Amino acid sequence: GGPQAGLVVGGARWIGALARSPMARAVRVDAMVLAALEPVLRSHLLGRSTIDLPIWRAATADIAAVEGAAAAIASHLMRVLDDRWQIKLIAGEARMGGGSQPLATVPSRCLAISRSGASAEALERRLRAACPPVIGRTRGAAMLLDVRSMLAGGSVEELASELERAFAGAADDMDTDRRES
Repeated sequence: GGPQAGLVVGGARWIGALARSPMARAVRVDAMVLAALEPVLRSHLLGRSTIDLPIWRAATADIAAVEGAAAAIASHLMRVLDDRWQIKLIAGEARMGGGSQPLATVPSRCLAISRSGASAEALERRLRAACPPVIGRTRGAAMLLDVRSMLAGGSVEELASELERAFAGAADDMDTDRRES
C-alpha cells in the first residue's frame, strides 16, 4: 500500500554496524520515500489501512461487495455497448502481488469480455492502447478483467464510465481496421 522500502530495526550496535557499511549509502532511502512511507505506516499503526489505503480496501472487500460491483459494471456496459460485445461474470482470483506477498491471491470476480469478429488477443491489444488503458489477461476466447483489482481505482460508477470510454475507442479502432482491410 505504499512505496517499496525495507526497514531495518534492532539494537544500536547492529544498526551502527550496518550504517558504517559501504552498502548503506547505496540502499538508503531518500526524503521522498520517507515522506511517502510515513502516512502509510501511520495508517497501519492507527488500524486504518483498510479505510485509507486503496490496495488494502480492495484486498479486504467482502466477496459479495466485489460481486455486486462486477454485476453493476457488467450491467452498465451491456446497456451502453452494441450487441457485438459479450460480457459474463465469472469467479476468479486476484493476485495481490508485490512486496512481501507476491503470489498471494484472494477470491474475486472477473468480467469475461469478448467481441464478435475480434480475438481475445486483438481485444487485449486494443484495450491496452485505449484511453484510458485497460489491462487484463486473456483466457480462451475472452479477455478477463479482475474486478477486485479495479476497486482500488475509484467508485464503481467511475470504473464503469472509464471502461465504457475505453471499449468504445477500442471498438472504433477495430471497426476502422476491418473497413480498411
